[in-house]
Amino acid sequence: MYTGMLLALPVAAFLYLQTAKNMPGLFPPCLAKYILHIYCPGCGGTHSVRYLLSLRFLDAFLANPLVPCGAIVLLYYWIRMLVALIRGKG
Repeated sequence: MYTGMLLALPVAAFLYLQTAKNMPGLFPPCLAKYILHIYCPGCGGTHSVRYLLSLRFLDAFLANPLVPCGAIVLLYYWIRMLVALIRGKG
């Protein structure tokens, strides 16, 4: 079960990246930015994820520093779980 989850997320990220390139209007516009004309942290998080998937790490950190830090923690957890599964302790 864990192995399937470990493999499913990178595949889903790759498919998202390919879909986002071909469909630029995939997401609706941000209402806070559209109506109130203010910066939305949610938009920064979305941009940060897109930059991470495009391997633009500095841009991802500048868009929203919390997302790359969370990705590092998640990657550490995945590697730790994979090692535990390989050793038979998971």
